[in-house]
Amino acid sequence: MELANLGYLTIRLNPSQTILYLDWNEESAQINKDEYKRSAFIFRELVLTHKEIKVVLNNLQRFEFAITPDLQDFISQDIMKPLFANGLQKMALVLPESLIPMLSTEQVSEEISAQNDATASVQTFYTIEEAEKWLQ
Repeated sequence: MELANLGYLTIRLNPSQTILYLDWNEESAQINKDEYKRSAFIFRELVLTHKEIKVVLNNLQRFEFAITPDLQDFISQDIMKPLFANGLQKMALVLPESLIPMLSTEQVSEEISAQNDATASVQTFYTIEEAEKWLQ
């Protein structure tokens, strides 16, 4: 079930598994910092609204936006911290194919884990299949 479509990002819920999927595409290369933040706020509100969501699969394979250090902190503190505090249990990040977005995604994962202590269960993967297996 599709919950949001921003052009560069589709957010959908698999009701039978209660997995929220974020599917990024190449159009993400065209977004700016404010648009990235807007998409993060939309994601946060969807998870907070749909209390049944306990796990998220963030498919970044076609993601083309480099997440700067200030945005990494924003994602960790303003987006993920409240989600883990309100019942989110796991987040799987399927790494981008492009080098710079891949490195910045790995840094986001490390930042989330460091700032959210034991409450955050975030792992990176190279395939959707690996991520789905870990989430179940």
